[in-house]
Amino acid sequence: MVDWALQLPMIYRVHAGRTTTVPPVAFSQILLNGFDDGSRPDLFDWECHLSQVWPHVRVRKTLETRAFDALPWPMFSAAPAFWAGLAYDDRSLAEALELLSCVTVEHLRDLTSEVPIKGLGATCGGRSVLHLSAELLRLAHRGLLRRVEQNIEPSWVPDLLDPLLDVVTSGVTFAERSLREWGESVSSSPLSFVDAVTIGGARRR
Repeated sequence: MVDWALQLPMIYRVHAGRTTTVPPVAFSQILLNGFDDGSRPDLFDWECHLSQVWPHVRVRKTLETRAFDALPWPMFSAAPAFWAGLAYDDRSLAEALELLSCVTVEHLRDLTSEVPIKGLGATCGGRSVLHLSAELLRLAHRGLLRRVEQNIEPSWVPDLLDPLLDVVTSGVTFAERSLREWGESVSSSPLSFVDAVTIGGARRR
């Protein structure tokens, strides 16, 4: 992670209360040569640089994972609900780690290329992504229920997972639904498609 980030250019810098652009050179070169104004990078510059890169998981003061992009507004809450139930409940977290204990770095690299093409039909170490997704969702739901029992979450929070439950039950992803709507209900019209995925459009469906 560190070596990889060192080879990436820094996009901007916050210094003396101002945000400025940085020449497109590797951060390792900035460590060696400093900035154009003669100043040297410090720990804050490194933290700022790490906030400008976008791996699947960013190591900052917390582990920051990529969330779902470009979904109808009611679906966005499913992402934090999923991670709260999975990662903030000790039992669910332990079972999830056991479930994924055979997943290797190579598997994850393959999935990066395979999932955008095959969706839930992709496989990971001989197991379907649909199966793994359903199991992780089940663990997240149980984790949320336990957090409700402990008065950590309000009673309605587990329901935020319903959009994801619909996906693993139907086997149809949001991307596949969008492709279907593009050719059917929105008649390949960009304006109609945008209207269909707004808050009002989502409620109409």
